[in-house]
Amino acid sequence: SWQSLAPPCHAWTPMTTVELSFDPLLRTVAIAIAILSTFVGSDLMHRIHASSGMKQLAWFASATLTLAAGVYSTPLIGVLSYQLSKPPGFDSNITILAGAVSLLGSAASLVMVRHAGAGIFRAFLSGLIFAGTIISVQQMTISSLRVDGAPSFQPVMMLLAGVIGGAVAVPGFV
Repeated sequence: SWQSLAPPCHAWTPMTTVELSFDPLLRTVAIAIAILSTFVGSDLMHRIHASSGMKQLAWFASATLTLAAGVYSTPLIGVLSYQLSKPPGFDSNITILAGAVSLLGSAASLVMVRHAGAGIFRAFLSGLIFAGTIISVQQMTISSLRVDGAPSFQPVMMLLAGVIGGAVAVPGFV
């Protein structure tokens, strides 16, 4: 029967819903980091076009690291801004994976626009990759959180962050 396919009852425990408040200063810092890292990463990306050889590779690496640092740190700071009853803990494997995804996603979005005159279509694709990276890293960060009453997946907020991040990045990638 279909019941034999279901996991045992003890495998699923419902999350408790709690009212969460947050530190507005930390939220502001997270937003500022997101904006600044995108701006600086886009500026560094334009330096790729003006250089060649090892300098071009160095600018590419700098732009990738800048974008990845912003994508990686923004949701972590956002989570830390929640005023929880206990200090939050993170699953180290998922947190490391989120860092790798932020690096790979940032690099992939820059690869799309690494040549001068890449065009609006490539910039749009790059923005989509960047938005997907933002959403993925946010979800991994929330999944890695280990504390009772932790914030849960909020699809509208995740999608909004990805759309805003991708939309902000596209003009910088053109």
